[in-house]
Amino acid sequence: MLYQDISSLQDRTRYLLEGYGLAEKSSNFLAVVINSLALFIASWLFSLVIRTIIRALVKPWLKKKKNERTSIFIKKRVFDALAKLMTGFVVYYLLPLFFNISAAATHNLRILAVIYIIIMTMVFLTRTLHSLEYLGQHSKKYEKKPVSSYIQVMLIICYLISAVLIISILFGKSPMTIITAFGAGMAIVLLIFKDVILGLVASIQVSVNDMVRVGDWISIYNYDADGQVTEINLTSVKVRNWDNTISNVPTYALVSNGFKNVRAMEDTNIRRIMHHLLIDLRSIKKVDNDFIKKLRAKGLFSGESEKLKWNDEKGYDFEKLSTITNLSLFRQYIESFLMMHPGINNEYMVVRQLQQDGNGLPLEIYAWVNSVSFKPLNLIQSDVFEHLIAVIGDFDLVLFQKPSGNDIKNLNENILD
Repeated sequence: MLYQDISSLQDRTRYLLEGYGLAEKSSNFLAVVINSLALFIASWLFSLVIRTIIRALVKPWLKKKKNERTSIFIKKRVFDALAKLMTGFVVYYLLPLFFNISAAATHNLRILAVIYIIIMTMVFLTRTLHSLEYLGQHSKKYEKKPVSSYIQVMLIICYLISAVLIISILFGKSPMTIITAFGAGMAIVLLIFKDVILGLVASIQVSVNDMVRVGDWISIYNYDADGQVTEINLTSVKVRNWDNTISNVPTYALVSNGFKNVRAMEDTNIRRIMHHLLIDLRSIKKVDNDFIKKLRAKGLFSGESEKLKWNDEKGYDFEKLSTITNLSLFRQYIESFLMMHPGINNEYMVVRQLQQDGNGLPLEIYAWVNSVSFKPLNLIQSDVFEHLIAVIGDFDLVLFQKPSGNDIKNLNENILD
């Protein structure tokens, strides 16, 4: 009974206008305008009421959480989009009640209302996903995860579904028919969106295998990228290089080209030193007990010299040498010095000789520093090698160095003298 009374609202408005002396044609047009305005006001009031109710229900929850980040849903106007979405349903169901028009016209207006509902649903989901993206990026649990990539994938899926539904409604076809039609042009779509599709697959692989996170230091030499990852999205990875420049690397390049990640080094909080000194071969010699006594007096040797000799009675022993050289004493001194250095991790270190190539005998120090930061590493490394260069002369060893201009000049002066 109520439906029949309200369904004649347009006619009642027209009769009321005709009672004021308006012509039938003018009154009919003006009745449609008045009822359209009344429907708009009714839907706006309904949206306002819904928005007020939702905010009234949400605010106590936000106060209870006492977290400013949860208010991002209000800043992103998520609830406003939800209220407007509900308005679409109001318009859809009130159309035949406000207007006395043909079934075809009512059907077309309802199609527009459905499209409006789909669009507002898309707006609501977009704002919600962007709010979740913000929360994920500012959460300690997910701050190093590629949250932006997940959100972008979900947005693309939502956009595709919305597009299919709108096209199917406009053309009166089923969504499966539209999807089938899209399949015919899929080759063109793959060609146009090749980077997006490759980035989508790569983002999933990077996330599942936990290959890289925001904040990791990576090196991708093909793209001249060497720095900290600041952002991971669907199509690119943004890297802030050590010189404060920005490199944008395609996401699929991480999987196809490979990269170096120093996260494991940061987790262990130790960083490697692998540096060598070049020893002049002519300065290596056998030493006697007097030489060892001089080193003891200078505090450069505190071990037992007998342990450096090879005892024939016990057979061949790697820890014992047939002769004692100034180089073997220097190697033992380096090991002792590294063991006592507070910046060196003494769990694993090696002082070894490398293959000499005519430029002296390389004496390599392979050790680990108790810091992963760039500056402490270089400070400790410089401290170690400056000290070794300073004391190497006490072992009667000489560092190999190619002749310089001054060497040649001094040689010529000696020849002339």
